[in-house]
Amino acid sequence: MSVNREGVNTLRFKVCTKFLNIGCCLCCSLRLCGVDFTKQKLEPECLFEQEKLNYMVESCIICLGILQVEFITSCVKEFQKNTELSKYDSENIKINVRIPASVQIRERMVVNFLLKQHSSKISLSEFLKNIQSVKTVWKWCLLKLIQRVISKQIKESPLTLDFSILYCNEEKEMNDMFTSFTQAKNCININRKKLRDATKKNISSLIPSMSDEDFQVCFPSLPNKPGKAELSKQMTLKHDSIYIAGRYVKRTRLLCQTPWFINGKTISNDSIQESISTDMKKYTLSDASKFICSGREDVDVRMILNGRPFALELINPKVTKLQIDDLQTFSNNLLKNQKLTIFGNLKIVNKKSLNKLKLGEQSKVKTYRALCFSKQNFDKTTFLEKLTQLEKITINQVTPVRVLHRRSLSTRPRMIYEIRARSPSSQELNKYHTNYNFLPPESRVFIVDIKTQAGTYIKEFINGDFGRTFPSLSDLLNCKLEILALDVTNINLKWP
Repeated sequence: MSVNREGVNTLRFKVCTKFLNIGCCLCCSLRLCGVDFTKQKLEPECLFEQEKLNYMVESCIICLGILQVEFITSCVKEFQKNTELSKYDSENIKINVRIPASVQIRERMVVNFLLKQHSSKISLSEFLKNIQSVKTVWKWCLLKLIQRVISKQIKESPLTLDFSILYCNEEKEMNDMFTSFTQAKNCININRKKLRDATKKNISSLIPSMSDEDFQVCFPSLPNKPGKAELSKQMTLKHDSIYIAGRYVKRTRLLCQTPWFINGKTISNDSIQESISTDMKKYTLSDASKFICSGREDVDVRMILNGRPFALELINPKVTKLQIDDLQTFSNNLLKNQKLTIFGNLKIVNKKSLNKLKLGEQSKVKTYRALCFSKQNFDKTTFLEKLTQLEKITINQVTPVRVLHRRSLSTRPRMIYEIRARSPSSQELNKYHTNYNFLPPESRVFIVDIKTQAGTYIKEFINGDFGRTFPSLSDLLNCKLEILALDVTNINLKWP
């Protein structure tokens, strides 16, 4: 049924003074009469002056004082005192506000009561249609005032201020409303599932969805006057994360990817994550950081040639306008420890591009170089030729014994695409021998390059892991093999 809008506007005018008489503040009375604060040539100070002169109430029966001069003035002062805001280099700021849930229900109770007094045929929903909310008017008042005291523009921005307004009696009021609801639930027509799921915690979301008729049954009278409502404020500033991406090259066999703890104790003094993140986190004044990587290598495995793709998420950074020179400085600082370098250039990327990094963790192809030896003598020439002929082998790997403490027990099929084998050069053997004391006879040592599906455990593919990987290289060659050293030589993922 269509409703005459002129009739609605006339009714709003008639009840305007009654809003004031029952304890509504000036702002609530005006907005419930259809005043659009954002379109009228109004200034908050003019409203506040009128409120002080003619319309002062202790705390509004609807907004609890949120739209009254005393509280809004205190909010502006809170902004002026906030020293954190100046630390962010963002030129703009977005402001979100959260108000007590009871405010919306109080508003509906007041309008419902006055409509009944006028025996109006106009519904609650129709009366409240196109009425500006308490939240909208609060933001209008506050944003006009604080724009004069802060240097940032208030508009869409990665920098967000979450402003929460808390009411000390909120829990008690919601409990009382829940009691009213449960006492009337047998007289209202409401979805049985919603009725069954109703609790004190979710009643604030259930009541606004009730029909006008059901609402009037549950809440037939005015809400209690709040007296001097005790409101408090919480302000939280947060900038969206920024992401710095690159590829790291690990030159040592003594560096883990992330901090290593056992029973709460640090096992290593350094990690790739800490080496990369420390300077970036400090420079951008970030609260924290998160290291995101396309897979990982063991502590004793090098990552060489074009490196492993990674991204560093900097959480709530204050300094976000990074230049190419800043990124180059981060790369140069890594060179000092001789263990880690950046292949190519660091880049700033968006969050969406991280999907490719994570998808590549399981879908990419990886190439390894392993220095291996046989525990028994063999014809090396024939052996290497046989090795090189192996290709496109499907293996099944039960979770290796060495990682059972952090990976679920399951059998994973993996593809070995290609194998190439050769004898090591004397330089390669000497380099290995300087780092480790053990070196088998040269006649039993060989190098194998293996191209595999991501997620393959290479050490176990070579030695068999007590039969948990089958077929292993040891099975295929009928010869017990062990691995001396392992390098990751290529990750087939073009990123960033």
